[in-house]
Amino acid sequence: MNWKHVTTIAINDIKMSLRSPVSFALILFMPIIMVFVMGSVMKPAFDMVETQAVDHFNVIYVNESPEGWAKAYDSFIRNSGADYFSLVESSEVDIEDQMIENGYPVAIIVPSVGNYVQIIGSGKGLAEETVVRTLTGGFLSSLNFTIALNDSIPSDVSPNPQSKQYITEKTPDTLFSNITSYQYFASSMLVFFLLTSGMSIGTALTDDRSIKIHKRINAYPIREKEYLIGKIVGSGTIGVIQAILVIAVTTLVFGVDWGGKPMEITMIIALVIFISSAIGILFSSFIKSSGALTASMTVVLWFMAFLSGGFTGAPISDTVSNLTINHWAFQSITTVMTGGEFSNIQRELAVLLIIATLLWGAALTIYKRRVTNE
Repeated sequence: MNWKHVTTIAINDIKMSLRSPVSFALILFMPIIMVFVMGSVMKPAFDMVETQAVDHFNVIYVNESPEGWAKAYDSFIRNSGADYFSLVESSEVDIEDQMIENGYPVAIIVPSVGNYVQIIGSGKGLAEETVVRTLTGGFLSSLNFTIALNDSIPSDVSPNPQSKQYITEKTPDTLFSNITSYQYFASSMLVFFLLTSGMSIGTALTDDRSIKIHKRINAYPIREKEYLIGKIVGSGTIGVIQAILVIAVTTLVFGVDWGGKPMEITMIIALVIFISSAIGILFSSFIKSSGALTASMTVVLWFMAFLSGGFTGAPISDTVSNLTINHWAFQSITTVMTGGEFSNIQRELAVLLIIATLLWGAALTIYKRRVTNE
């Protein structure tokens, strides 16, 4: 492997991609412009999410003391909450893991010791969390008023001389913080434009074939793998520059919190860039002109972004969204943004790795077949 050849090809591709001011502006600044526009437009919707209609959802429920006031709460939450959610009986062990793995937006815990109800929100279902907190808050206010009015403290309640609130909701707790509109669109636009960076390798390969550059290169002592790796490095470098610029500008200008986990974010970005390069090579193997390739990839990538909710603030359908690359990359980034650890994104990373492996297997197989036949 002659890395000088690889570097020369990569640098040349980067120069060609950024050769015009328009191309330079579109590649590097369009993601930031989209974050600003979409984040600003959708900010009221994110701020007022609690007023939106909520579909029926599941809530993890733990009641370790179904006696006295806890029994009354149990009856209330089952009856009053039935129109909004279903209770999934559980134990207090591994509540957070259950919420992450199964996508439950809220958990309710009534411990055996203590006069309080604890509500844990996932941070990804603010509307659902608001419903549970509103019902619980109404019940506790009514109960405390009744106790104070009758001046009679139930035997299962320990009096608190410093407060007139006999039964309380524990200080609000969330598994992950709630996501802002700028965080949402910073992550969705980052994923979308990283995927579009694969166009550069696709158009470069197509143009090289159409004007016979590929054949002339083969006349020199350059191996086919050096040529292809150079193209990949060039395309990947543009993606890395985009990612750095988006993260830096959105952090400084829009106050986007990326979670403080650079290793996890870097892994996600690397996988998305790897996938985008494979997509570009695949398209270049079937399409003869760079213009047709750009148009085709644009349609496909915009369609995936739309289905996953990248431009709308919410996916068209969870089931359909799960079929897109954008969904898995977006979920992993937002999980890290809102406080998640590496263990919380292992499933998403595994899916992205599988997608990358399959796409690269197909891309290299078809590419080698085409090169052999040329």
